[in-house]
Amino acid sequence: MTFLSPFLLWVILPFVIMPVIIHLINRMRYTPLKWAAMDFLFSAKRSSTKFAKLREKIILACRCFAILCLALALSRPRSGGWMGWSFSNSAETVIIVLDRSNSMGALDESGEKNKLQRTIQMVRESAALLPRGTRFVLIDSATAKATTLQDLETLDDPLLFGVTDATCNMSELLQITYDYIKTNVSGEAEVWMTGDLQYSNWNPENRQWQALTGDFSDLNQKINFRMLALSHKVKENTSVSVRSATRTRYQEKNVLNLKLHLERNFEKDEVIQLSVKLNGNTTLRELRISGRVLDYTYTIDLPEGDKGGFGVVSIPKDKQPGDDSYYFAYGESKELKSGVISKSSFSKLLVAAASPVKGTNHKAQLISATQLPSILSKNYSLIIVEDSNLNQDQQRQLLSFVQQGGQVLIFPPIREGQEMLSAIKPGKVESSAEAPFVVDNWDSEQGALANSTQGEALPLNKLNISSRQLPLNAGEVLASYKDGGSFLSRYGRGKGAIYYCSSGIQKKWSDLYRGAVLLPMINRLITDGAKQYSSVINDNCQVREFSDLKTLEGNTQAIYKNLSAGVYEQDNELLVLNRPLLESTTQQITEKKLKNLFASSHFSMFNEEVASSGDENVQTELFSLFACLILIFLGVEGYMTLRKAQPGEEK
Repeated sequence: MTFLSPFLLWVILPFVIMPVIIHLINRMRYTPLKWAAMDFLFSAKRSSTKFAKLREKIILACRCFAILCLALALSRPRSGGWMGWSFSNSAETVIIVLDRSNSMGALDESGEKNKLQRTIQMVRESAALLPRGTRFVLIDSATAKATTLQDLETLDDPLLFGVTDATCNMSELLQITYDYIKTNVSGEAEVWMTGDLQYSNWNPENRQWQALTGDFSDLNQKINFRMLALSHKVKENTSVSVRSATRTRYQEKNVLNLKLHLERNFEKDEVIQLSVKLNGNTTLRELRISGRVLDYTYTIDLPEGDKGGFGVVSIPKDKQPGDDSYYFAYGESKELKSGVISKSSFSKLLVAAASPVKGTNHKAQLISATQLPSILSKNYSLIIVEDSNLNQDQQRQLLSFVQQGGQVLIFPPIREGQEMLSAIKPGKVESSAEAPFVVDNWDSEQGALANSTQGEALPLNKLNISSRQLPLNAGEVLASYKDGGSFLSRYGRGKGAIYYCSSGIQKKWSDLYRGAVLLPMINRLITDGAKQYSSVINDNCQVREFSDLKTLEGNTQAIYKNLSAGVYEQDNELLVLNRPLLESTTQQITEKKLKNLFASSHFSMFNEEVASSGDENVQTELFSLFACLILIFLGVEGYMTLRKAQPGEEK
């Protein structure tokens, strides 16, 4: 039970004993006088006198309880809800696990407070009702450290405890909680977990949960887990992100292509004003969007001699301001070189696919394996290997190229059982005399086979594949056939990757040579390989420290720059930090799954959104209850006072 006006309770509470004081004063008005005849009468009527005294005590008690109920009613008592937990707390230590991830910046309906501010307010109100001497320990997603709080008012400082552009890993925070309890807490403890139930923050499939919950259950002391969930979603939200910022040369001009991705949780035809700030200059463009997703390429002409730059893409602020902007940077223009190692008649086609348009900065040439030592140090980003056997030295040279950030794309045929680049072990060649092999599943969101900037899917399912050579170790499967075999596999090595396509480009293998899939796939690998020569580093905001960061674009007041999106300069390189894209997802973990995670512990949950819609967890006003009790006590008092005295009773 909590009180909205506790001051009135303490003001009126002393008046509860007023009926007793008045009764005692009233008895002092009479002076007792001994008289033998009256003593005889009193002894004769002793039984009726006892009943009269009992009635007097009942009347007195009713008057006291009526005043007590009046004091409680005027102080506006409430029961249940998040704050109701405070009075049931008997632990000496309360550990607050605070979610400060990007999604906690969502504003409420009034637009005045975000989820994190609302969370801190509720935590502070509950903490104020706990007994003196309760120790509060904070473990927040931004620092991932346990800190003893001397004053909870410090949580109101937005610079120290505000919303960040990082994500939240609840299993990691609870592991820190377990380590702290095991080392520093000997008695009962409570863990107050907060957050918006974002599924990616909890990741219940993580195997760490099973071990973690087992560790908590093995502790000698009692641990109570309480979840404060603010699960309401912004009704109409639009997010923007920059999937890539690629500098290229087209028709003798330097251009910057920004591949933008806009996503909404509603469908409505509207025009969005897009703001692009580049090197201090801002341009505006109106984009019409009707569906939930819009992929758009924003092209900017760059002046001759441009050495690189940075900027930010923004859309108008809404009630989820954390996903309304995205930072980017680009480096100096460099020639993107590709090499093709092939002895087949289709080698020239691969060269053309790696340099499809004249006048761009893409350059490809046919090379031999013996040239690898001399060319791999000359800004090559992609090496394509087709119908060729490499010796061990040549494979070691290619593997070193990959580990430094280069990309290698391999096509069959390869001798069965021959291991290439310590990654690929091809099986036997399969041919389909009847129906062709069909590709029916691939990663269309990111990578070499992602949808186009206009949102169109690559026609992998329309490929006519008559022969294939599946890898015995599939690696990371980016595309697969109907029977589950891998069409395109990725093997990460160091900063780069090796890709293996299980079907060749020759006519007897497939119609990949037509280019609808081959062309975008190769050019995306060229762009990825060129990143090793770029002076721009793209990363997510995370719990990691960067030294000597100079803010070029972003929040200049941020104390923890590694947690604030922006463009920074570090060691003559541009470091671009943005929110993790998982923070824009709306999927939430259910209460059932949360209870399963804490099945071996005492767990309870308060969901503010459910409570606001009338759930039993919400705090309920008890004014009417105490008002009824006042009437009952006064009614009993009136009945006992006014009823007619029976024969033999005192008047």
